[in-house]
Amino acid sequence: LDDDALINIMRTTHTSATCEITALTVPTPLNNHRAVSMYTADDARTQNLPYNRRATELLLACGHSINTAEASPSTAAIGAAPPGGICGDAFVGRCHDDEVKDVWERVDFTVEEADPRAEWCDVARKQGGGGR
Repeated sequence: LDDDALINIMRTTHTSATCEITALTVPTPLNNHRAVSMYTADDARTQNLPYNRRATELLLACGHSINTAEASPSTAAIGAAPPGGICGDAFVGRCHDDEVKDVWERVDFTVEEADPRAEWCDVARKQGGGGR
């Protein structure tokens, strides 16, 4: 690649909207193979988007902890909670994912279920519940 092509790739990469996916739960037999994921802007902090209390409370209700220190490349985990909680808008989705039965399908996630006191959050915090 020449310099202009490389610069163009870098410019496109840095101006493209991307999202961070945080696994609130992973599919397990205890949660009926339901995975719940939260999608947020990966540049929310650098864009100075406001702290999202509701999304952070949902994250914590599933048993995740939020560190105040930034993760290093050697300690970062795929699907881990962002340091300090969630900033900006968040979208939450659920799917049924059962590898043994070869099932993957989106499942409704209602506004009422976006509550830290929801039953699925209680299940997520249990051993084998898919959270943490």
